[in-house]
Amino acid sequence: MPTPSLKKRYTTRLMGQFIVLGFGLITAGIVPRALGPHHYGNFHFLTDFFGKIKGFLDMGSSTCFFSMLSKRPKEQMLI
Repeated sequence: MPTPSLKKRYTTRLMGQFIVLGFGLITAGIVPRALGPHHYGNFHFLTDFFGKIKGFLDMGSSTCFFSMLSKRPKEQMLI
């Protein structure tokens, strides 16, 4: 299976990020109004807490994985 070109991979990744950005903006506009100040504070606390836990448990392993995969794209042992 041939590897897609860099331009195609970059464009796909960029479009995906724009879609995520769009959903994030929509969510940021709807969630605070729907929850109200008290419940939004609880929501923000929980999302921040679990985001920090996820970052702590990740310990940079995802960055390491993608760096190693970029260095050796044909090595299947990494996946």
